[in-house]
Amino acid sequence: MRTAASTLCILFTACLLPLAAHAAQTFNTGTRGGGQDFAYTYNTADGQARALQFRLNLDDIRRGSEEFRRISTGDSQAYRLAAMQKVAQGMQNPNLDIRLTPIPNGIDIAMRGRGIPRNVLEQNYKVLEEAGRNADSTFLANHMYAVARSAGNVDFIRPDHAAIAKRYTGAMQPVAQAILQQVPGASQNPRAFINAALNWLQTIPYDTLDNRTTSNGAGFQTPYGLILGNMGDCDSKATALAALIRAAYPSLPLTIIYVPDHAFLGVGLPQTDADYALSTQHGIFVLADATGPRLSPLGQIDTETRDKLKRQSSKTELVPIR
Repeated sequence: MRTAASTLCILFTACLLPLAAHAAQTFNTGTRGGGQDFAYTYNTADGQARALQFRLNLDDIRRGSEEFRRISTGDSQAYRLAAMQKVAQGMQNPNLDIRLTPIPNGIDIAMRGRGIPRNVLEQNYKVLEEAGRNADSTFLANHMYAVARSAGNVDFIRPDHAAIAKRYTGAMQPVAQAILQQVPGASQNPRAFINAALNWLQTIPYDTLDNRTTSNGAGFQTPYGLILGNMGDCDSKATALAALIRAAYPSLPLTIIYVPDHAFLGVGLPQTDADYALSTQHGIFVLADATGPRLSPLGQIDTETRDKLKRQSSKTELVPIR
């Protein structure tokens, strides 16, 4: 008997390129002792000067900027094969021969048994296939990826934005505290805090993060990778914004919103007459797009994104509350 266990198909999506150059910003960073200092100056939408400064642990910022990497089908196949081989070793029997062979898009399972009932062989196949599927899930989780389904019902692999936002909630506390200090009364006014966080993130230069010479080449960066490199794309900025908001307001509902070629955040705050919002099965979420360079406050998104929300189906993923 033989069958093939399919291997993960690794596909990536890219954010829509913004139409303008990045907003004016000055950025300085330097290390001293065991920390790294970050300092920014930029303007608000009405032209007021803003300054933001914070300090992060040096080892944490470097580790955080390096932990997310592009993965390949070959990587996932090797991990799956090793897991299946370990299970096959537990089935060792003088009368049972199991051979696992990597093939394009899968692992070929060849099994031959002498005097072993067919139903036992079939059960062994199922156990090996399940081991392969579990290995895929573990591999993705270890590398901070998740399986998603497009509007056209096609499965693909993308960064696990919600899990990464949760992972970085504590790490973004120093940044959140700096923003809270920057805006009087922000600790009691989530909208003011979010607008200040959006303003800062939107002035960080946009980059697709596909070039391995200037970035990690993975098309995404963690919040610490975004800060250290001072560049990011739409889903990297949405993830950083989610971690920032969660650090300041632990119980505020948040969801990552996906439309074709774009990702942004939904915030569970009361909707005003001026806000654009998305109604979901989990409630109404006011829209927040950190991409830039346009300085858009909470509740305001560009015309193209609004059109996509109207004309095409969107996907959402709640950010876990820790």
